[in-house]
Amino acid sequence: MADAVFLTVPETAALLRTSSKAIYCMIERGQLAGVLRVGRRVLVRRDVLLASLGPAAAVGARASGAMRG
Repeated sequence: MADAVFLTVPETAALLRTSSKAIYCMIERGQLAGVLRVGRRVLVRRDVLLASLGPAAAVGARASGAMRG
């Protein structure tokens, strides 16, 4: 199964090993890349987020299986 293009806030929090509340705070402060708001829903582009974290983070996410559903 292909990886999701967009992550929900809980999925983003799990990937970054933090809480959903922390993700919402980071979004509000403009500290998170790839944020898309669709009405009341908040989505995060997985590729943009991983690219903003650097190449080691992208490799680590794939290696740990954090992106599997």
